[in-house]
Amino acid sequence: MKVGDLVRGAYDKNKYRTGVILRIAYPHSYPWQCAHVCWDSTPVGLSQTGPAWVRDLEVLSEAR
Repeated sequence: MKVGDLVRGAYDKNKYRTGVILRIAYPHSYPWQCAHVCWDSTPVGLSQTGPAWVRDLEVLSEAR
């Protein structure tokens, strides 16, 4: 997974949203990568961009 990939992430049971990865961070205190994603649609209460664990995202299309 890298910057520019189109991804899908779950935010609730059987509900998904798609977005593009803007950057990937490697927090020192966690063993997982964290991605900053620009989402195309958001449920009420969530912002248009935000963090997501890379392990919870599914790649729909890879950037070239």
